[in-house]
Amino acid sequence: MQGPQTTEAVGLDAVGTGPALSLAPGSVVGGRYEIADRLGGGGFAIVYRALDRELKRAVALKVLRADRLSPDSLHRLRREAALARDVSGEHLVKIFDIGIAAGTVFLTMEVVDGGSLDQRLACGPLAVEEALRITAQVLEGLCTLHAQNFVHRDVKPGNVLLTRGGNVKLSDFGLARQLEGDETRLTHDDSLLGTFQYLSPEQALGEEVDPRSDLYSLGVMLFEMLTGRLPHEGRSPLGTLLGHLREEAPDVRRFRPELPSWLAALVRRLLARRPGARYPSAAAALADLTARRAGASPPVQQRRLAAVGGAALLLLLAAVAPPAWQRWKAPRFSHLVEIPGDGTAAIGHGGEVLWREPRATPVSFVRARLRPREPPVLVSVLAPSGTPEAAHTLSVLDPDNGRVLQRVTLRNAASLFPGFADTFSPTLDAVDLDGDGGDEVLVGYRHRVWWPSYTVLYEPRIGRERIVFVASGHHRFTGAADLEGGGRSALLFAGINNRMGWYTGIAAVRLVPPVNDLVSTERAVAGTPDGSYSASSGSALLWYVLGPRERFLDETRPCGVDRTHHMIHCAYDGAVRLALGFDGLSHPSPLPAGERRERRERAYRELREATRLLAGGDAVNALPAAERAGLEAAGVGDDRLSDWVRRLWARALVAAGRTTQGESAFAEIARTSEAASDVAYDAARALHLAGELVPAVTWYRRGLGRGGSNQAGRSKWEYLEGEVLALSELGRLAEARTEIEHFVSLYPDTAAFAEAFRRYLRWRAGEVPLAEGMDVAPTSPDFLRYFLLELRFANGGSFQALLQDVEAELPRSSEAVPELLSLKGELLGRLRRPAEALRAAREGYQLALEQSRINTAVHAQLGLIRERAARLARVKGSGAAPAAGS
Repeated sequence: MQGPQTTEAVGLDAVGTGPALSLAPGSVVGGRYEIADRLGGGGFAIVYRALDRELKRAVALKVLRADRLSPDSLHRLRREAALARDVSGEHLVKIFDIGIAAGTVFLTMEVVDGGSLDQRLACGPLAVEEALRITAQVLEGLCTLHAQNFVHRDVKPGNVLLTRGGNVKLSDFGLARQLEGDETRLTHDDSLLGTFQYLSPEQALGEEVDPRSDLYSLGVMLFEMLTGRLPHEGRSPLGTLLGHLREEAPDVRRFRPELPSWLAALVRRLLARRPGARYPSAAAALADLTARRAGASPPVQQRRLAAVGGAALLLLLAAVAPPAWQRWKAPRFSHLVEIPGDGTAAIGHGGEVLWREPRATPVSFVRARLRPREPPVLVSVLAPSGTPEAAHTLSVLDPDNGRVLQRVTLRNAASLFPGFADTFSPTLDAVDLDGDGGDEVLVGYRHRVWWPSYTVLYEPRIGRERIVFVASGHHRFTGAADLEGGGRSALLFAGINNRMGWYTGIAAVRLVPPVNDLVSTERAVAGTPDGSYSASSGSALLWYVLGPRERFLDETRPCGVDRTHHMIHCAYDGAVRLALGFDGLSHPSPLPAGERRERRERAYRELREATRLLAGGDAVNALPAAERAGLEAAGVGDDRLSDWVRRLWARALVAAGRTTQGESAFAEIARTSEAASDVAYDAARALHLAGELVPAVTWYRRGLGRGGSNQAGRSKWEYLEGEVLALSELGRLAEARTEIEHFVSLYPDTAAFAEAFRRYLRWRAGEVPLAEGMDVAPTSPDFLRYFLLELRFANGGSFQALLQDVEAELPRSSEAVPELLSLKGELLGRLRRPAEALRAAREGYQLALEQSRINTAVHAQLGLIRERAARLARVKGSGAAPAAGS
C-alpha cells in the first residue's frame, strides 16, 4: 500500500460502552506499533495513537473491540482496507495496512488531531461559512469515493474528521460497498446499516442505495451544522426513522431565519425523500454550493416513495424495536455460519438456528435478487465436492427456512480439457449485469488439483445458462464494466495462468449474445489465448494481458475499475500495481493502440500454433511458429509475453534435440526474467522429458534458488518431485534423500510432500514402507494419490478391496492414469483374471508411451509399467497365476 503523505489524523465516534480490548501506553502491537494514547472509540473499534517503529512515524491504530470479534466485523475491517487500495484523495482518510497479531486485529491509518465534527457540534451550531466549507470538502471526498463506484453509507458527523489546519477528512469506510459484484444493495436479509439519525429513506427501507443516499445523509448533517438539531427529531429512534420516511424535512430557515434562500433550497434538495428529486451526484451539489445557488429540482413524478406500511414498517421495527418484532413479522434470516464437520447453519436475527445444510459451507452460498423487485434469495451449489452432476446443480433457497425453491442444471465444460478428471469445485458471484434490478449468477469452476477452470453464467430472467469463459489457470470473476462504450457490461477475470509462465492474467470478456438477449443468433465462448478452447471464441475475448508473477493482494477481488479515468487497477502482495486502460494496454508506446492490439493477437495466434505442435511431438515445426510469436510480442513491447514465448522456444529447442542451444537459451532467459525459478523448472522439465537427467537435476536445484519464493510462481513441491524422480531414474537414491532434507529446510511447510517422497525412495530401493500416516487428500497431486495405493499393494491385504479403490481413483485422476491402469492389471492378475489383467496393463503401457514425453512422473515409472505388462503377457501365455511375491 502507499505510504502516508502527511502525519495528520484519524478519529472515531465518542467512546462506546461495553468491554473492549484495552491497550496501555507503551505496549506494542504486532512487534511494530507502540501505543501512545487512546484517540477514541465506537461500537465497533477503539482507535489509539501509536508510533510505527519501522517507519518512525505516528499512525492511528484502529483495533477491533474484543467483544465484537466476529466474522462480520472482520469482514468490515477488510472491506475498509480494500477500499483504501482503490480510493485515495485529499479529503479521505488514508488507510495504510491491516494486520493480525496475537489475536488482535487492527488497521493502521493516518492520524488526525483536530477531533471530529461530532465533537465540534457538541458546542452548538456552526457559523454559516464554516458549515459550507466543511460541506464542500465532504462533497469533494464523496466525489472521489463515488468516482470509484463506492457508496459510503454512513456519512455522519462522527466520521467527518478535522485537522488542526481546518481541513476535512471523511473516514470509516467500513460500511462502504462497491456498486459492482454481490454487495450492491442493503436487502431485507441484511442488518440495518448506518446510523439511524442520518439514514436515507431508501436505506432504512432496505432498498437499493446509490450515491444519492450519501447526499441525503450529508443533507442531514448540513441541517445539523446550521441549526444545532436534526431535521426529524422524534421522541424515540422509531419516531426519528418514521420522520425520515413520512415527512419532508422542514425548511432550515424555520430554525435560522437569516439563512439565504439559495442555501435553504440546497438543503431541501439534499433532503428530498425521493432519490430522483435530489442532486444526481456529489459533483452537481458541489457546483451549486460553490456558485451559491440551488438548481431546479427534477419535476415531481407521480410515483412517490410510499408511506411506511406493511413489510417496510416491519423492517424498521426489526431494526429498532425489541427482538420480539423480528421473531414474528420481519424476515427471520440474518446470516450463515460454518459448523465444523457439519456444513452450514442459517442464523436468525435473534441468534436462533433456522435450518442446517450439511453438504455445503457458507462460501458455497451467495445472496441474489434474481428478479427485479423480488426479495433476495440464497443461491448455492449444495454439494460442491460431490459428483459432477451435483457440482453442476444450482439451487435457489428460501433464506428463512432453507427450502429449495428451484434447481438449475448448469453446463459442464470438463470435456474442453481432454485428459483431466471431471473434478471441479464451484465459487459463486451475483451481479446485476444489465442494470434491470435483478442479479445474474456467475459460477466459476476450478479443478481441484490442476490448472483448468471455466465460468458459467446463469440468467434467471430468461432461464438461460451458458459457458462464458475457459481458462488455463484458476481465473476468477473480478468485476464488470462497460469497456467498449456501448452500454453493455463486459466481464473481467483474473488469476494465475499456469500454461503461460505462471504469470498472472487479466481477461476482458464480451458476452455474446448480450445478457438476457434472446434475439441475437451469434454464440461465442471466450478462452485464454494459449489454446483453442472454443472454435467460436474470437468475438468474445476482448483482450488478455499477462501481469506480474506475484500473488494478488485480494484473491476474491484482484482488480478494481476506475470508470472516471477508464482504468483497471490490479493489486499484488508486494505493492506492485498493474494499471490497464479499458483497451487492455498499459505502458506508453510509439505504436498506435490499434497496431499494438493487432500484433498482440498475432503473437497469441502463433503462440497457440507453437504450443499445439510441441504438444503433438512436432518440435521442429514448433520452432518457427515460436520465433514468429516472439517477433510479434517484441513489437508490442510486452516483456512478459516475450518472456513466455522465449521459454516456449527454448523448450522446443530441447525437444528437437538441440539440447546445448536450448540450455543456453534458458540460461539467458533466467538471467533477466522476473520468473527465474519458473524458467528453471521449464528447463529442468524439458531436459527430463528428453532423457537428459543430469542437467535436469541441476536445473531443478537452480529453481529452488534465486526467485524460488514459496509465495509466487509454481508450487515448490513440483521441483522436489522432479528432482526425486530424476535422481531415482539415475539410481542416485541416497543423494535424493539428502536433497529432500535440504528442501524441507528451505520450505518447512512442505513436510507432508517430503515424507511421501521419502517413502517413494525406500519403495524404489525395494523396501516396503508403511502406507499408514501418509498425508494424502483428494486434492493432493495425482502421483501421490496413486503412490499411496502402490504402498497399500506392497503391504498386502485384500486385493479385491484395493482394486475397488483403484477403479474409484481412475476417474478422479488426470496425470496418473497409466500408473493406475498398470496397478489395476497387477491386481486383476492376483485375482486370477488374466485376460482383464493383460488388457488393463497393456492399456496403461500404451498410454504411458504417449505421456512419457509430457509427464515426468510417467517417464520415471515407465520401466515398471513396461515390466508389469510384459510379465502379465508371459503369465497369460503360460496359463499360470502370478506368484504372490512377483
